[in-house]
Amino acid sequence: MLLLSTPPAVETDIRILKDGLIRATCTARAIGPRRVFVQVDPLFFPVNSHLEIEFLAGGERGTRRYRLPATVIYRSISGVELKLESN
Repeated sequence: MLLLSTPPAVETDIRILKDGLIRATCTARAIGPRRVFVQVDPLFFPVNSHLEIEFLAGGERGTRRYRLPATVIYRSISGVELKLESN
């Protein structure tokens, strides 16, 4: 089931990286346990592209940057769906 078919519960800004370089700053519109739908121009991210996503998480001890490996598994006019990989 695609995440796009469910209403967004959380939205957050993320960065998409390829080979360590920032390729896009965009909005993660739907976040699941192992998947995320990202509003971005899909032409730059073909299916099976191996990427990294980066997001910020903050708390009382400050803001931390997290990166996760991801693979493009679906593209639509609205963006791409990424499968999150384990490190």
